[in-house]
Amino acid sequence: MSRVPQSATRFAASAKNRRASALLALGLAFAMPGLASACRCLDPGPAAPAYSKASVVLTGTVLRVRTNADATVTATVRVAQSWKQSLSGEVELSTVATTCAFPFAEGGRYVFFARQQPTGPGIYTARCMGSADIGQSTATLEWLRRHGRPRQDIVSP
Repeated sequence: MSRVPQSATRFAASAKNRRASALLALGLAFAMPGLASACRCLDPGPAAPAYSKASVVLTGTVLRVRTNADATVTATVRVAQSWKQSLSGEVELSTVATTCAFPFAEGGRYVFFARQQPTGPGIYTARCMGSADIGQSTATLEWLRRHGRPRQDIVSP
């Protein structure tokens, strides 16, 4: 009876562990899809690319937030200033029904980078589109003052 070297036995055991770990990870991805589809952006990112991709940019205060039947969330926002398109008064701004949904909070003041809805009227935003709390957006607001095309300015509420 030939004897298997100990290093070969350890290699086979580690290969089994790698296969078991891979199968476990694959199983978790199917069992818990939210973990596998977590939002990949951690911060809003620089203003220039967000501005170029947005169809409208605005600052405003969230007055109301509602969850829709399709799990999207819509906020009614009082517009303070807008770029790229003229907006006045109040607008409705939706967010996606994913882990990248923008976390609207009633009373919150934000800078929003938004796009036209692809399937109909309205505008939407998401966490990875550059939208952020206005208190954390000093560099973004400075960039907008220097490079943005203002379309409307309302006295801040």
